[in-house]
Formats: sequence, structure tokens, C-alpha cells
Amino acid sequence: MLAQEYLPQAVEGDPRLFLMNGRPLEVDGKVAAFRRARSGGDLRSNIAAGGHAEPGLVGESARRIARLAGPRLVEDGMSGSIT
Repeated sequence: MLAQEYLPQAVEGDPRLFLMNGRPLEVDGKVAAFRRARSGGDLRSNIAAGGHAEPGLVGESARRIARLAGPRLVEDGMSGSIT
């Protein structure tokens, strides 16, 4: 079982930032990211639950999380996205 606090900001969707070797993946100076957004009245933004992807902007908060988590992902042999 997983319990998670509901954040009111979730109605705006949740960002996905892609990392490569522990650092944000950039293409032509833009960070590879998207935002999962909900559809209709469903609270979930999961793509499998009917949500959809929208262009994502990467703010300082996401960059800070990437700086903190990136080294650990590399240490653990992982590469992927964080939220």
C-alpha cells in the first residue's frame, strides 16, 4: 500500500524531467521535460488513466531536485526521470 499526501497544486499536473548521467538532458539548450495533466474531472494525471502530456517548463525547484538526486541515481546505476 502506498499513501501519499494530496497537494492542491496537483490540479496543474506534475512535471517530468529527464536526466542523463545524473544531469538534466538538454537538446538545443532546452531541458527535456513534460508535464502530465489530468483530463476531465479525474484527479489523476497518469497517462494510463486518461491524462495527457503537455510541454513542461523546468523551474529552479526541479533543477535543485535534479542536482540533489542526480548523483545518487548515477551511484545506483540508474538513469531516468524525476518528479
